[in-house]
Amino acid sequence: MLIQKRKKQPIDFLPLALAITCAITFLLFTKTAGGLTLYRIIFELPGMSAMRVVPRFVHVQLFMVLLLGALFFIKQKKWLIYGLALLCIIDNLFNPEKVGTTAKAEIQQHKQSLVSKIKSYDFKNYKAIAYIADNDDPFFVKNIDAMVASQSLNIKCVNGYSSACPGEFGGMFSNCNQAGLDQWLKACNIRKEDILVVK
Repeated sequence: MLIQKRKKQPIDFLPLALAITCAITFLLFTKTAGGLTLYRIIFELPGMSAMRVVPRFVHVQLFMVLLLGALFFIKQKKWLIYGLALLCIIDNLFNPEKVGTTAKAEIQQHKQSLVSKIKSYDFKNYKAIAYIADNDDPFFVKNIDAMVASQSLNIKCVNGYSSACPGEFGGMFSNCNQAGLDQWLKACNIRKEDILVVK
């Protein structure tokens, strides 16, 4: 009786490399209850601080996870139907009510209202506008409203919203008030007379 030796299957290093990379990135992005995270190591690398926020890295990580899943299902086609069924179940566990959203009509209404308010001034004689709203809207809503309205009118604005904030801009960024505006204008050596304050 002849015993035929089984040929060794060559190791596919791509799925292995992806799995190891995904595991390392998951570890780096894990954060403790006290706020400790290994992401700080990545953030200190030259040039990486330009990315600033973790979600921009997570998008790349999710691509690797999806690619790893695709490679698995290509080799294990019998698991494809089970995987799709599991994904359908997981997708239905998502509760969209827990995600903060704003209706498009409300955004357009905010924009149009602010545009009309700016037009009531002689805004073309100013270098920029600064929106100081005395209402209960979150600070990011006030800043974004000002940015969208000024873009529509093709005029510069002091308000801004980003994941990073220059130190002297903090008061204006977080509060959208006169004190914060004055602090920023002083830091930038800009005359108050050049800025149209819209309230």
